[in-house]
Amino acid sequence: MPQGHGPGPGVSVCCPQEIDDAGAVAPARALTVALDVARGLAATHQCGVVHRDVKPSNVLVRQDGSACLTDFGLVRMSGTEEARLTATGEIVGTVNYMAPEQFRDPRRVTPQSDVYSLGATLFHALSGMPPFAGEPIPAIAMRLVRGEVPAFDARLTGPPAELISLVRRMMAVDPAARFADGRALVPAIIEGLKALHGIGRNVPWREDTEPPLPD
Repeated sequence: MPQGHGPGPGVSVCCPQEIDDAGAVAPARALTVALDVARGLAATHQCGVVHRDVKPSNVLVRQDGSACLTDFGLVRMSGTEEARLTATGEIVGTVNYMAPEQFRDPRRVTPQSDVYSLGATLFHALSGMPPFAGEPIPAIAMRLVRGEVPAFDARLTGPPAELISLVRRMMAVDPAARFADGRALVPAIIEGLKALHGIGRNVPWREDTEPPLPD
């Protein structure tokens, strides 16, 4: 089973618990978790499947610090007209992490919709709160319909500008402006991690650069 794809042995910590314990997660740690999830999405998208519900509570952290994406109960096959568990007018997903196009029509989701949701999850990890924290669902729904984005500058004040730019691209309103899928996202996250660790672009990334979580 690919890393980051589905639960595995030793899964013990839920990502939201890690976020709640530490407030905003350190950028390097948040990106390391996002990299594992992006790899899971890469495998998922390669199989022609869209997850449709990427969010913190569906990301589990193992005892060794690696992360995996869980709960594939809302998946659909990319490119099909009909979606399982979807009906006209039904909201499928979690609004705070839902791409605008997914909110408008859950049957039309693409891998870029999952990229947006992972971006919203990363936004939560970096800021300590969901993208539209404190707003009622109807207000969030109107923002999605209008194609509005959260207040990046006001909420993401600690991470480096390069990392904020990565989250902005992942959460672009236009799906075409995002990374095409999980496979395209993985190298971008690796470059973000290398920048945080002061590693040059031409230097290979070592997976042991980020230490595991303590016991």
